[in-house]
Amino acid sequence: MNLYEFTFIAQQGLLQQEVEEMVQELAILLKSIKADVMLQRIKGILEKGNDKLTKQELEIRSKAIHESLVAYSNFLENFAKILWVELEEDLSNLKEVKLKIGKELKDELKSLGITQDFVKLLEGGKQIAKSAFIRNAVSALKGDISENLVKIFQEILKNFEITNLNQSSKILEVLLENVEASGLVKHEYWGLLDFAYPINKMKSGHYCIMCVGSTSSIMDEFVRRVKLNENIIRYLSIQVDKFFEGKSYMMNKQIEEQGA
Repeated sequence: MNLYEFTFIAQQGLLQQEVEEMVQELAILLKSIKADVMLQRIKGILEKGNDKLTKQELEIRSKAIHESLVAYSNFLENFAKILWVELEEDLSNLKEVKLKIGKELKDELKSLGITQDFVKLLEGGKQIAKSAFIRNAVSALKGDISENLVKIFQEILKNFEITNLNQSSKILEVLLENVEASGLVKHEYWGLLDFAYPINKMKSGHYCIMCVGSTSSIMDEFVRRVKLNENIIRYLSIQVDKFFEGKSYMMNKQIEEQGA
């Protein structure tokens, strides 16, 4: 999974509330694209792996696997989001964040059958960057999730004519690759700002930034669809190593100017 800062400018005629709603719509769009990509990959894998079942039977099994993948992927997304937003850069509040995750994701943990201590506390004196810690934590959790998913997939795939264990393992491995902690992590609304020069005969626009975790294929499709949104007049997608801590430079600048 990659990290992206997606900045966009919305038309000046919109209200701030409408721009905030647009951000949530874009977050839903990301989820939708992720789900679509998963379903198409699952169908492709199952069609290649079996020629005995009917098209309808393949469709049923594809959707069953798809539902499991989406549920676990959404959980990973929520898990990673809490870590990115709540965890201090020096990991000093890790215990508190762990409690918050356990509380807020309690129902999901139970329904998905995740019972292990998924946030491993660091050993005393061991230093690690926040971004690296989150990647490791998500990877470890994904490993635990994989064990649960393998059981589900094996049950769904039991009627497939797969006699080669290596082939079966490969199918399961490819399916598990689609479980990602992708989605919107956080966003900021920077306000209605003047342009340096007119854009589409407009002199100002609403500026927003979205911090997104995603795969390159999902992000490419997301950007393609954003181009079709008439309310977005400019956008910029940049891959980053880590998200900004706290408030962004632009947000702090806006706060300073308002207080002056």
